Amino acid sequence: MHKNQSRTARIAVVIGGFLIMVGMILVGISFLALFRILDPDLLISQDFAKVFMLVLVILGVLDLVSALTLSLR
Repeated sequence: MHKNQSRTARIAVVIGGFLIMVGMILVGISFLALFRILDPDLLISQDFAKVFMLVLVILGVLDLVSALTLSLR
């Protein structure tokens, strides 16, 4: 039983670290767009909007998995 909890904790740490990294990247992109270093119109185009929506859905699923993993721990 202890081995299963240790593995669950490791998975939660990995998923949490990934979410933090991706969150920092998204915040960085937001600041670059805010200070007009990156063109915000590029982020609004149809091709990139689909990719960003997919990334947000994936992040939401990973966040849910991480929350469930931590709550079961």
